[in-house]
Amino acid sequence: MTLAQASTQSPPFGRLKSATVGTSRIGAVILLCLTPLTAVVALGWLTRESARGVAVRLAGSRSIAQPRLVLGDAGLSRSLPYRLLGGLAANLLAGIRAWAGTLAFTLPFSLIAMVGWLTGWENSFNKGYEFAGLWPLVSIASALVSLPVLSILPMAIAHQAASGRFRSIFEVRRIAGLVPLAGWRYLALTVLIAIGSIGALGARVLPTFAEQIWPAVTSGYPDAASTFAGRFRLLTTSLLVVGLLVVRRTMAWCYAHAVTQSETGRRSSILKSGLILFLCSAAWLGLVFLVYVAQFLNYFWWNWFNQPILMLPWLG
Repeated sequence: MTLAQASTQSPPFGRLKSATVGTSRIGAVILLCLTPLTAVVALGWLTRESARGVAVRLAGSRSIAQPRLVLGDAGLSRSLPYRLLGGLAANLLAGIRAWAGTLAFTLPFSLIAMVGWLTGWENSFNKGYEFAGLWPLVSIASALVSLPVLSILPMAIAHQAASGRFRSIFEVRRIAGLVPLAGWRYLALTVLIAIGSIGALGARVLPTFAEQIWPAVTSGYPDAASTFAGRFRLLTTSLLVVGLLVVRRTMAWCYAHAVTQSETGRRSSILKSGLILFLCSAAWLGLVFLVYVAQFLNYFWWNWFNQPILMLPWLG
């Protein structure tokens, strides 16, 4: 075989290798998202992938390598432990930084929502009719307070991922200035997040109806329920990871466009920016309402503090 023939045959083999590695990596991320502890590593990889997406768009080059899950860079100057576990360490640190940032960013109204919910149920159980309207008002207040924060949260996550600093998620002035510069792209991103969040909330609720979805659960066999749970968890987590890849790439696209607009000194009209923020807030208000519905149908305390599309990629 001549060199020319080899060069003509190498691209397909290169694409096949890339597709195989990419598929294996996504499969590994799906497995990592099955438990909350390993999901931190998956979140770190998704965060680093978002940062790569921003860098690729800003640089206009696709030569930037994808982050690895476990292995570090293969440079000769690197130590052996780094080359074996450098990627895992980087993903773990990035995951902790991203998870802690989003948790701190959303914690105030999440705590209010949980307190209002639990106290409202306790008050109802004890027949506290004189306070019957108080705790629903607390829940409504927490929802309204959350809207300005949730409306800029996707941009805040992208900003933190691109900067690689924990504190950058709290640079509210910078983040709020980038949101209108993303234009209608940001509304499209919010719609994608809403669709993914509805799917995640559905995955939390559907096990309540396991007998209707998988009648074999009621067959009496000891392994019937665990078999259903395992298959359901794997299927929904796989869909979650695929959705997260789409959301994260769209997030990187929006952030890179907004940064480019900012660097060129362009501005968005007040009317257009107000309309986009209003529509984004309306979408988030609907999602907050669905969180309450999901908690009513299948309650778990952790779900007040974690929404898998933007936080820890674990369905619970």
